[in-house]
Amino acid sequence: MAIKVSKWKNGAQSPVLFMIDDLANLWHDKNKNGKCDIGEDWGHMGISQNSMWNFLNQNILSKWPNIKTTFFLVVGKRASILSHKRYTYCEDILGSEDFLEFINNLNSRNDVELAYHGLTHGIGGSDAKNFVQEWETFKNVDEAIKTTELGKEIFFKALGEYPKGGKYPGYAYNSFSDESIAKTGFKWWCRHLDFLKEDDSNLKDYSYDLEKFQGVIDIPTTIDGAFYSLKVKQYLLTRKYVKSTLLALLKKRTLEGLIKKRLANQQIISIQEHTSPVRTDDRIQYPNIVTDINNLEHIFSFLKLKDVWYATGSEIAEYNEKTESVDIRRINNHQFRLKLTSRKFIGQAISLELENGKTEEDVRIVIRGKEYPAIKKSTKLVFNVPITDQIYSIKT
Repeated sequence: MAIKVSKWKNGAQSPVLFMIDDLANLWHDKNKNGKCDIGEDWGHMGISQNSMWNFLNQNILSKWPNIKTTFFLVVGKRASILSHKRYTYCEDILGSEDFLEFINNLNSRNDVELAYHGLTHGIGGSDAKNFVQEWETFKNVDEAIKTTELGKEIFFKALGEYPKGGKYPGYAYNSFSDESIAKTGFKWWCRHLDFLKEDDSNLKDYSYDLEKFQGVIDIPTTIDGAFYSLKVKQYLLTRKYVKSTLLALLKKRTLEGLIKKRLANQQIISIQEHTSPVRTDDRIQYPNIVTDINNLEHIFSFLKLKDVWYATGSEIAEYNEKTESVDIRRINNHQFRLKLTSRKFIGQAISLELENGKTEEDVRIVIRGKEYPAIKKSTKLVFNVPITDQIYSIKT
């Protein structure tokens, strides 16, 4: 019987990471009516009516309760894209008790992770083109480390723990940025808009697998939430829909096709979004959960019948660490051990796969007399078992 470690938890085809940038203590009254309208909040309004969270929860999370969301938190005052134009309200995450309570409630949820997204996100310019993303503002690695450590301390003061992962603001960085991430203790990081690699004719091969830089797990971004499905007719007259149509005609690329490709190759489906469409230069910030809401509903409806694992950034990174720390060593046809390169994960669960046409009642894995039942998949049986140095027996 061929048994192996599952690439993903529960033997899923792919993990799904719903990632939302720029959670911040910020509100911008775009229409200047003195109240928060849908799309204006970046997090400051907490759970109140028309807040970012209220909109997201009503339209997505309450409909698909298995979804897990990773928010990328700007811990300081989020820089305006225009240096001469301020947001209606903008403070650091310690700036109001209501916001502190809100993010602590988020952080206590099993379906939410708060990750790091910079101290300020950058420095505003005279126009949008002159905005400088945060890691591009640092002159050397020491400055990058110092600022990142300052941001991490604010995060800790607000939430009582340090962030495990994060993302470069604007996916922008320089030659020493990666070193600053490695030296400030992050387990995982998002560095690239990886789906853009498909448009680079110079790249014959590109990977959406998890990789590492200087010991940090690099989680790719693989789906643009504003790449609209041609089946979502609400966008029919929009420029984004026209772009999707052209990609379908010229490159035979569709949203559904990209997701199917990720699934077929057991690659991560990481969906990139922003909290708000509102910017101080009055242009729409894409992607964003408000403008893209119909597309997001289509994506999660499409994924509902797929074999996926909804996870946070840290859950994906940790499972990847587990798979790299174990290897199966067969004793005979019905027994094996796990060869451990680290005892860090002893006692924690990992998924094993057995290719077998029998039903889940036919096969068990037994560890020291305790039986672990199988999860039946179309072509395999999956067992969630603890990592131990004991003998594992396959019972038929």
